[in-house]
Parts: sequence; C-alpha cells; structure tokens
Amino acid sequence: MCQALVEIMQPYINEQVEKQLNERIEQEILKRKTRENILYKKLIEAGRKDDILKSIENREYQKELFLEFSI
Repeated sequence: MCQALVEIMQPYINEQVEKQLNERIEQEILKRKTRENILYKKLIEAGRKDDILKSIENREYQKELFLEFSI
C-alpha cells in the first residue's frame, strides 16, 4: 500500500522539487547579476571603466574587485 502511494505521488514530488530548484537557480542568477551591476557602477564612478571588461573576462579578478569594493 505504501509503495503504491509513493508511486502515485512520485511525479508530483519530482515536479515540486524541480520547481523549487528552478526558483532557487533564478534567485541566484538575479543575485549575481545585481552584485555585478553594483560592481560595474562603482567602477564607473571610480573612473575604472577598463576594469569592467577585465572583470568580465577574468572571474578571479572580479572576485578581487568584489572584495576591494566590499560587495
């Protein structure tokens, strides 16, 4: 009986798990984009436009900039 219930509910459970995972991914993408935009704005304000391209091309450098600007 219990196994039958699991088999019936499994597609619903899978759907819910996938939905929650997709929502989490979307939140993380938005969070990252927001963080990057804050960095780009600060770089522009600091007259360091060249560092924007460098940070896009080099993720390690971008991490250093996040630390430098406390983002």
